Amino acid sequence: MRKTVNKKNFAKFFEWSKKYLKENKKELRITKYRTMRLSNGDKCQGWCDGNTLAVASGGRKFEETYCHEFSHITQSVEDIQLWQDYLADPDCRSSITASWDSIMSVAMLERDCEIRSLNFSNKWGLFNSEVYAQETNLYLFYHQYLFLRKKWINTSTIYRRPLIKLMPKKIITAKTLSKIDMNLMLEFDKHLKND
Repeated sequence: MRKTVNKKNFAKFFEWSKKYLKENKKELRITKYRTMRLSNGDKCQGWCDGNTLAVASGGRKFEETYCHEFSHITQSVEDIQLWQDYLADPDCRSSITASWDSIMSVAMLERDCEIRSLNFSNKWGLFNSEVYAQETNLYLFYHQYLFLRKKWINTSTIYRRPLIKLMPKKIITAKTLSKIDMNLMLEFDKHLKND
């Protein structure tokens, strides 16, 4: 089941978010392509470094990606501890070789980001909360898979229906995220090992 985006509500959220970015002296970059490249060459649908929010608008997940990256901007503006920890640990930005602690630091930052995104979605009526939570959980568990496999997979390719169906409809707890679910990792491997 695809998240149906309420385009009218998203347009209102988008206009409000642009004002927030301007008030906080943050830059917005939107490309017309389906993906963009990070400085290391990896493809993604969007990124945020705390000062710039960049999103590829040509993909089918533009609105969700925008909301996610905007939520990272709010983490930066509020200067939350998880954001500070991320910036302080260069290992966090090298997911292939990162330690378990660094991977979990990133995963917890992403979990906070996704909770913020879901709160924006609920407040503005952006998308189906249960479906969003399932895809969020897939993304969060993906960090465990990254740690085990030491292999980067473009996150836009991980959203496979059989994996999404296995995900809870509420965002998982930090405690659940911090323990590797080997049965679930075997399912990830079944669907992603050739990517």
